[in-house]
Amino acid sequence: MAPQADPSARIKPLPSVLATDWKRWFPEAALLTALVVYFVLKVTYFALVTDPYVPPDEVTHYGISQLYAQSIVPPVDSPESYRYGLITRSPNAYYLLMGRLLNANIFALTDLHFLRLANIPLGLLTVMFGYLWMRLFTENRIARCLFVTMLTNTLMFTFLNASVNYDNLTNLLAAAAWYFLNLFFARRQPAALASFFLCAFAGTLTKVTFLPLAAILFAVLLFRERRAQLVPVSNWLPLVSRVRSGTFWLFASAICLLALSARLYGGNMLWYGHLIPTSNQILTHEQSMQNRIYARNYVNNAYLSGQLTYEQAQAATEDITHPGDRIGAQNMLWLAHRQATRNLARAGRFAYFKNWTRVIGASAFGVLGHIHVLMNPSGLKRYAALFAMAACTAIVVHIAARWRGNREPGVAAQTTTAVVVVVAYAIVLFEYNYRVYLNSGHPSVTVQGRYLFPIIVPAFGLVSRYLICYWPRFLQVIVAMLAGAYFLLGDLPFFLNHADSAWFALK
Repeated sequence: MAPQADPSARIKPLPSVLATDWKRWFPEAALLTALVVYFVLKVTYFALVTDPYVPPDEVTHYGISQLYAQSIVPPVDSPESYRYGLITRSPNAYYLLMGRLLNANIFALTDLHFLRLANIPLGLLTVMFGYLWMRLFTENRIARCLFVTMLTNTLMFTFLNASVNYDNLTNLLAAAAWYFLNLFFARRQPAALASFFLCAFAGTLTKVTFLPLAAILFAVLLFRERRAQLVPVSNWLPLVSRVRSGTFWLFASAICLLALSARLYGGNMLWYGHLIPTSNQILTHEQSMQNRIYARNYVNNAYLSGQLTYEQAQAATEDITHPGDRIGAQNMLWLAHRQATRNLARAGRFAYFKNWTRVIGASAFGVLGHIHVLMNPSGLKRYAALFAMAACTAIVVHIAARWRGNREPGVAAQTTTAVVVVVAYAIVLFEYNYRVYLNSGHPSVTVQGRYLFPIIVPAFGLVSRYLICYWPRFLQVIVAMLAGAYFLLGDLPFFLNHADSAWFALK
């Protein structure tokens, strides 16, 4: 297996490539265009026909967006907002954007359909930044095409971009921050660094779970630039001298977003002791109980702590108006009751990891909303086989390179990417999902494939590179066709073959 050339050694501007080498870029451009058009058609289909109660948490995100559309200034907690949970002291960048877009709905569309369609560009931009990063990561066109095929044919990613959900903006900002950070490493452009700062700080104002990712990316920046911190400041002057007026305003905007983020999270820690206060720290218990998530968690926790009997807790779930969350609360109670009556111990980290991998894969390559179409075990094994093949290739390539005394080209970019993916996923697994499991006793509550999507770009980039780049040309084409075909079949065709009429609300 022969390694490819260093991906950062010869980075050609895209217009130059298009002008001078059209016979080489045309097949890639044609395939990418077809994939993007297909992606837009699929997402538009989901946006127009999906029942309003199906997409995850859409009833909350859509409701808050409507409140933001009613006023120029952000709304405050009120009887109109109690059912959506806290809307103050929380990140609100997505709702500000959706509220302003909702004011621009002059079309013959319902507000819900309009906002769903308005989320499609967020998905397209995520794909675009992912592809731009892949151009830095590898010169292999087959690997880049496979990457876009994988990204645009992951069922939950497709479905999510057809709904009103702040994860769409979170995923976009994560992909953009990742691209601009790697662009800065490759070209040393001040504008790229400023754009990275801007996207990272905007992400923290979109969703609180962006904070660990931002910390990881800033740690990568400091590590990669560690040598620059030990030399005289004069060595940075050439970089500073290249800052133009447009770049200056990018840095200024990033500093403003940093100040807003520090004010939000610093103020919350100072006054409430949490990055995001709990609902009953600001609202009364009765007001908080109008929110479906608070009510679900309260009923389960009240039973576990002995405040309510099992029968009382079951009766309390009937007050949860959202049907999906009512069923979810009842399932959580049933499992908690089963564990209590049988005195079952919590699973250890390894046993939990096995279950987590199965659930996270089924809900990433299937659809997990308020009703489900999950990927079946046999299908998951095929996805796992692809990822295992990529991992084994990576291990063999780097061991062989070290044994020969050679340094694998682009090893810094590959290592950085792998570390970011592993650390980010470990945080989701052990610092979030496993802690929730220990408290609730439910092994799959909050375990959703979409929570891994902020790192889907570097994760799929690694897989596509190691599946393709180290084989002879004819094998590259065969592997890409087989893997791409499996992702294509696992997206819309799989959904249509398993979804029933409860998913659709054709108007």
